[in-house]
Amino acid sequence: MVGFGAIYSYGAFSTTLASTFDASLTSTSIILSLSTGTTFAISAASGILTKRFGCRLLAIAGMVTISVGLMLAATSTNLHEIYCYYGALVGVGTGLAYVPAFAAVQRWFVTWRGLASGIAASGIGVGTFLISPMTDMLSPLGDWRVTFNICACLVILVGLPGALMLSDSPDENRGESPDDILHPGLPKTEAPGVSLRYAMLSQTFGWMYFGILLVSLPVVLPYAYLASTARSGGFDGKHALQLISILGVGSVIGRGLIAAIADRLGRREVFLVCCIGISVSTVVWAVGNGLLFYGFALSFGIFYGGFVALMPAFIVDNFGRHNAAGVMGLIYSGRAFAGLLGPPIVSFLIARWHGHTFPLEMIAIVAAIGCFQLMRVRPLVIEA
Repeated sequence: MVGFGAIYSYGAFSTTLASTFDASLTSTSIILSLSTGTTFAISAASGILTKRFGCRLLAIAGMVTISVGLMLAATSTNLHEIYCYYGALVGVGTGLAYVPAFAAVQRWFVTWRGLASGIAASGIGVGTFLISPMTDMLSPLGDWRVTFNICACLVILVGLPGALMLSDSPDENRGESPDDILHPGLPKTEAPGVSLRYAMLSQTFGWMYFGILLVSLPVVLPYAYLASTARSGGFDGKHALQLISILGVGSVIGRGLIAAIADRLGRREVFLVCCIGISVSTVVWAVGNGLLFYGFALSFGIFYGGFVALMPAFIVDNFGRHNAAGVMGLIYSGRAFAGLLGPPIVSFLIARWHGHTFPLEMIAIVAAIGCFQLMRVRPLVIEA
């Protein structure tokens, strides 16, 4: 909630920051690229480090880093400092906490892994939903600098206790194997645990890595461009920001409801439906106007929420729990490329084509190719 709430609040401050530092919206979009890209790039390292230091210590370091990043961002005197503090440093903090926290959930749950992941991931949706009301509530207290400082304090008050409560797995406290505690035998949907090297060299890893990378390209875009495209479609500033909140509501629904259904209908199948839904919804955004923006915000939020919630379970179902954090971190690094490349490329194409329709249609096609790659993924089999 606090990590991605800080990152995705960019949409509420983009215009103000552009005005403060006399910059274009294209220049300020780099902030979102840096924060999301850094988050998933750091996730590759934090996933591997989890096995050595545990999820709790890394999550604590992440919460402190986010808070420091927001406080330093409040003192920025130029756009490059915003890039460094609000972009990179907040991204580093979120990356330190994200994969370790999700890996802990995968270790604790087997049969209801989808629902457990959905509940954990709903924090991202809650953080997104709070952007609009938080902006309205804090605006009388001062400018964006005051808001950043207040949010930095909230990160410590809310995020740090959450980090302290994390536990790596049932065997951390009981001295037993998680499989012995939870189930005497693994479900047929889960692969046996494999080494990190074996997983990386497998064809399954390649299909999953590039599939998730391509599907992730449109995921970050609404937080950067939905408000601005809505304004160009006739929305005023307040209603344009409300679309971000609707996106957050949809993502909470996706993380909870879809994740719970997935455990019954099949996590793989439901995850693929969410990926396809992201691609199709992006087309709706590209050609839509008026009320279609509301439909896009809700539907995209639902599919995106399901995608984020089920991704950890999808990874562990195919690679096992033995090196869950390490494999997750490496797979998530693909999302770093998507976060870094997506917004600047779309900004350039929007300026080049004088509109968002064609760029978003191209991104939707790329995401569809990613869906095809993910359809080829099957649980990794250890050869004798």
